[in-house]
Amino acid sequence: QKRTLHLALLIHDLGKGFVEDHSEVGLRIADETAQRLKLAVREDFELRLQIALNALGRYQVTWQPGLSFLWLRLPSGWRASTFTRQAESVGVLIRSADEYALVDGHAPNAVRIALAGNVPLARFEDAMTRLARLLDNPSGDLAM
Repeated sequence: QKRTLHLALLIHDLGKGFVEDHSEVGLRIADETAQRLKLAVREDFELRLQIALNALGRYQVTWQPGLSFLWLRLPSGWRASTFTRQAESVGVLIRSADEYALVDGHAPNAVRIALAGNVPLARFEDAMTRLARLLDNPSGDLAM
């Protein structure tokens, strides 16, 4: 792949100008940079998870460490399809669990919330607050 080749060439040249073998120095620099980036991404996920839990923690929220999303099981009074539409109407895009179910599988009454993406932190926090407000006020258009 062209992008991978370009990245490899860039990394290879990072170490030029050092006394040591430039490819070894480049590899070390690239490895250290990758570790810092990985840590920064992990810290961002953890921060977003805490924001989501602060806003939605009184509801059933589940997640797996290291993954960039969480599941929110919807309380009585909500269907996932209705909740996703209502969330979209207040500017929050989420996915219904049935979008991830196997063809013959049963999906829980839940939604998937992404922790990743290029959404600024303040906007993410506002989105979690909007979801909590929706959860607190079911639409009333269905009997459960």
